[in-house]
Amino acid sequence: MVSLAGAEVWEPRLEQAGLGADGPGLEANLAILHDHLRAQAPGESLACFGGYGNPFYLVAGPAGGRSVESTYREVARRAIEGLLAALRVRDRQGIAAGAAALAGLGPGLTPAGDDFLLGLMAGLRTWPQLGVGGGLSAEEACQAIYGAAAGRTNLFSRALLRSASEGLFGEAWHDLLAALRQGGADAVRGAADRVLSFGATSGADALSGFLAVSLKKGAGT
Repeated sequence: MVSLAGAEVWEPRLEQAGLGADGPGLEANLAILHDHLRAQAPGESLACFGGYGNPFYLVAGPAGGRSVESTYREVARRAIEGLLAALRVRDRQGIAAGAAALAGLGPGLTPAGDDFLLGLMAGLRTWPQLGVGGGLSAEEACQAIYGAAAGRTNLFSRALLRSASEGLFGEAWHDLLAALRQGGADAVRGAADRVLSFGATSGADALSGFLAVSLKKGAGT
């Protein structure tokens, strides 16, 4: 028999560890996370940002010619821009359309578009007041994202998206939030590396989605 006396109950819901307070320390740690992602993300991931605090954007792929990569990146760019715009104005149909366009898109066992959506939902749970408002809660936005994406991807990825829509995330995400809240630069980079270790590009794509929400904070929007 295994004794569970003294064992702590772990809460996987990310909103229990959300970042509600502003402060120079948090802003600095977000900048560190942003720069670390840009430095460490695989070149084929979705982690192509402007400067910290600027709107999220994707590089459309190699110049000249319509390669598969450039076409995929352009589709992803348009879908992400549409989804973020819909979140800003609480447009449920636009949110669903953006999520549907990203679901199942790109390479990987969990497609890159799905990984971005997972990270985006982590960001919405972390900063619900930044992602949506005006009668549309973060939970409702996450449910709309999952509802639009569920039928457009594989079984494994769908299960991960469902957990994310319910606010359930693994330990690495909780560690990242703890580091952002009260850690130093090394703690933030170490926590980011644990997320980046997921798959070939999954962690980087998910962190891209997470920062797409949190960068609004730096932009003051």
